[in-house]
Amino acid sequence: MRTAQCPDKPLRATGIACGGPGTSDPERYTGHSVLLKSVILRAFGVQAFQLIGPDWITTARYDITAVIPPGSTQEQFNQMMRGMLEDRFKLQVHREMRKFSAYNLVLAKGGLKLKESIATDGCSRGAASVQGKTCGPRAEGFGIASAASREGEGRIMTSPTGLMAGKNVRMDWLASAAGQQTGEIVLDKTGLAGTYDFRMEFSPVNLRAHFPSVEDSPLPSISEALQQQLGLRLERVKTMIEVMVIDRVEKPTEN
Repeated sequence: MRTAQCPDKPLRATGIACGGPGTSDPERYTGHSVLLKSVILRAFGVQAFQLIGPDWITTARYDITAVIPPGSTQEQFNQMMRGMLEDRFKLQVHREMRKFSAYNLVLAKGGLKLKESIATDGCSRGAASVQGKTCGPRAEGFGIASAASREGEGRIMTSPTGLMAGKNVRMDWLASAAGQQTGEIVLDKTGLAGTYDFRMEFSPVNLRAHFPSVEDSPLPSISEALQQQLGLRLERVKTMIEVMVIDRVEKPTEN
């Protein structure tokens, strides 16, 4: 769960969280009806498949407001959240290794087709774009420029029609986004430490039915799109991954 910029109007939508280090409101965090599972994932920096716990944490929602000391880093804020979970929810966890079937995100044979992010207003020079489409501040209704909500902030946007665009994005974020689209575990094994801009178009998958959402779509699968448009490849593996097991968690007496 990445925290967004706080809107000008009070939060009303279910499951919305904003503020914290790296946003326009770094000294205050506000969550309205956020899932407890999402808060735990954020505080411990793990992905959903890495968290093993009771089913009720996936439906229990809470309002959370926190005042953050000036100058706090993201890790210091996460430590504060972990302390809150231990105090209010009596959270106790341990970590262990488990075997998973997964995909590694690796470089394709043709080489990377992305360029590292460059600080510009809108779209970085040399950023990958769908063939035949330009890349600029107002050239795309849905693209890198739209994802650049704030200079220096990493962000990925997706649409139900199979568009994905990112600004200042780390490879592990892209791997996680690919996993959300495929319903599979995707791990970053590219070895790339930079941040990148991209725009990708693919045929989305109905994760419940496991078939393309649009029949006879002319667009490539996400696996093909990663290789053709971004120079990345999904490689099937079986691997040991560290998971976090919840030993104890309680519902607080007050919300």
